[in-house]
Amino acid sequence: MKLLALGAFVISLVSASAAVAQFNPVIAKCTGNGADFYLSESQVDALVGSVPEPLPTNKDTILVVDQKKGMYWSNQSRAAIDRACGGQGNEEIALFDGVQPRSGLWQARLGETRPEGCPAILASMFGPGLPGHMPAELSTPRQLTFGVPFHPDQLELTKTLAASGISAVNWRIAGEDSWQADIMSDVFAQIPGGPGKGSGMAWRLTVTSKDRIDHNVTVTIALPAEAAALMGMSGDCRVTSDNQWVRVGD
Repeated sequence: MKLLALGAFVISLVSASAAVAQFNPVIAKCTGNGADFYLSESQVDALVGSVPEPLPTNKDTILVVDQKKGMYWSNQSRAAIDRACGGQGNEEIALFDGVQPRSGLWQARLGETRPEGCPAILASMFGPGLPGHMPAELSTPRQLTFGVPFHPDQLELTKTLAASGISAVNWRIAGEDSWQADIMSDVFAQIPGGPGKGSGMAWRLTVTSKDRIDHNVTVTIALPAEAAALMGMSGDCRVTSDNQWVRVGD
């Protein structure tokens, strides 16, 4: 039954994507003193999962990214959007906005894991060579080629997880030059949680420069009060790791 439901979902998603007009939307980033406009190098259907839905069918619809109001589609003119963002009606469009990492030889630098509020049995699962730790082979330098604009789907780690069947990786925009994805959600969903709580693993990527990408991993284990008390937990168990990809050569 799960496979049938999954198949129906995939079919509906493909059908919905097929109905979307093919165009590269204009994106407006509010700065507080107006808006910076640029033309996305991805077509609108490729943005599914990272932008509000329903997706527009009119190429004049603009995706507005506002720190206060969030992300939303607008049918206003560029001049009107710029004024709404505190500007004077600027309409200029740039070809690309954001930090673009350079292609070349990149190496992962793995940070230590830091358990907080975790009993020994859970904290021990996140040491080197154990399930919760990033694999050491990721530290081997490898040649990476990035398309413009950059997207985390271009990283080998994303492709490997998806191809292996371990977890789908659906990145969503989490801020300026940042993306976030929930990993192995189906596995963590099987862990009983307290009221309004749930366990999970979150990845956050931030392109901090042309030669560095930060990769933060946060694992949260939230148990019902009774189970937490039995394991000696007074609150949630949280494990974090701050890693980096660094460009080390051509």
